[in-house]
Amino acid sequence: MADDDLIAGPRWRTRTTPERRHRLALVTFAVVMVPGLALMVGAIWVLGQLGAPTWVAILPWLLPTAGVVTWALVRPSVAEATDDDEQTWAGFAIRYVIVGETDPRPTAARLAAATVFGGPIGWSVAVVGTLAIAGLA
Repeated sequence: MADDDLIAGPRWRTRTTPERRHRLALVTFAVVMVPGLALMVGAIWVLGQLGAPTWVAILPWLLPTAGVVTWALVRPSVAEATDDDEQTWAGFAIRYVIVGETDPRPTAARLAAATVFGGPIGWSVAVVGTLAIAGLA
């Protein structure tokens, strides 16, 4: 066995072209966002059915969006295509869309992306985080 066999090769995200990495990041982002969007819309619908005032009914969108906007503006972590396991692929995809890759996007672009996608992404991250804490993810 050669010494090269003992050294792990680079991860897929560093071996592929930037175009393929970006396309897959967008697909992954959409896959991560869909369940969060469904949960958020469901929560808003339930609150509406319960007769909650409008300001209460929009809280399932407003609270996670505020959290994602705060993160994107105050402490943005960029998506880095590295060989280590520091960023999960889903985390890379979220950072790529909202913050940018390698360098943060301008503040206005981060604000817009976080406002548009913040609610569903916040729900998805909260659910996955809860499952991880429970040892299920």
